[in-house]
Amino acid sequence: MRLITRDDAKILIIRPDRIGDVVLSTPVFTSIRRARPGWKISALVRPLVAPLLEGHPDVDEVMRLETSDKPSFSNTRGLAARIRSGGFDAAVHLFSDFWVSLAVWRAGVPLVIGPASKIAAIFYDERVVQNRSKGGRHEADHNLDLLAPLGIPPIRKTSVAAKEGFAPPPGLLAAGKRNVGVFPGMGGSARNWKPANFARLADVLAGEGMNVILMCGPGGEPLLSEVRSPRPRWGYTAP
Repeated sequence: MRLITRDDAKILIIRPDRIGDVVLSTPVFTSIRRARPGWKISALVRPLVAPLLEGHPDVDEVMRLETSDKPSFSNTRGLAARIRSGGFDAAVHLFSDFWVSLAVWRAGVPLVIGPASKIAAIFYDERVVQNRSKGGRHEADHNLDLLAPLGIPPIRKTSVAAKEGFAPPPGLLAAGKRNVGVFPGMGGSARNWKPANFARLADVLAGEGMNVILMCGPGGEPLLSEVRSPRPRWGYTAP
């Protein structure tokens, strides 16, 4: 454990992947804010997911990668200089990407923390051993584990930012019920449940009186059809 004693320290949280993973990273920001209210918290993400964090009460700055494509040598060439200009005291890689990790190392951030499982770990000062591929723990808990070298206790609370004036589509949320979202799609980084398993989960939740909101990203409509088939389903389908 390498504690940072400065009350006004600057920390960079790095999550250069997809929407679901960024949402499950938000407990990290809340945990830092509660434990170190004076720290400036910055997030480095792909442009596609930046709106999820812009305006978030526990995120002071959102830094965008050059593109929403997977990081590469060509699209991270100026990243080290941008990070260096931020004057960060520490950086935490919630997702271990080689090219982003190289940029952080070149930027000279004094304390860099990340998972120990990939080759990018050669750039980290503190390596946290994890077994994410086995699926034994929630992704949010794996993210929170990476705060341990900073001595920050975990807070298991997920949240995203909503723009001023945002209102959900009519009928999406049910008053007087607990609203639960089910997103059966994923990006292919690990094994996924079969559609029938998501359908059974939704049935169980609906049977306990919850309003189930079935969701998908662009192009995910066929998967939703598989989950909803062959019998009528419980809630509202979000486009």
